[in-house]
Amino acid sequence: YEITGIGTSRNGLTFVSTMGGGVERFTREVDGVSGATQYDTNWSGLASMHILCLHMDDTVQAYGTTKGVAIHYSEFTKWNWLTLLPEMGLNADTVISVVRGSDRRWWFGTTRGLNSYDEDRYEWGSYTLHSHGLLNDSILHLAEDTDGAIWMATPRGLSRLQDGQVTNYPK
Repeated sequence: YEITGIGTSRNGLTFVSTMGGGVERFTREVDGVSGATQYDTNWSGLASMHILCLHMDDTVQAYGTTKGVAIHYSEFTKWNWLTLLPEMGLNADTVISVVRGSDRRWWFGTTRGLNSYDEDRYEWGSYTLHSHGLLNDSILHLAEDTDGAIWMATPRGLSRLQDGQVTNYPK
């Protein structure tokens, strides 16, 4: 399967996301790879085997898929999954990019704009071309800068969100 992302946790686990094969988790030892575990739709909170992006935050992993987002808070395959779907607040099924801000808020780039999710308050935010003036609703990559602003890479350039205000940098 095509590899779509890779991340490592502080506890030495490596996670590889794929397009069609879910996620492989493994450790590397002196003589090779061991302890491989597959995260699939039967054994995890993944809603789809098509993983478009992966974000690691300490030991928490978030996976953007073709059917929403899955956040995993455990080292154990079956435990502590949070699956977020459009009927819960996502702008779209397809989540292309994920980042967790320094304020612990999750940011999801979809094919229909940007979403924020505050897991402590269970609150959603939505930012789109029409509602906030983003350059494009397809959010390909996300990053947070040292000021806490969220940067979005889109097919039409960069958008920056800080304190509810969007600044655009067209290509």
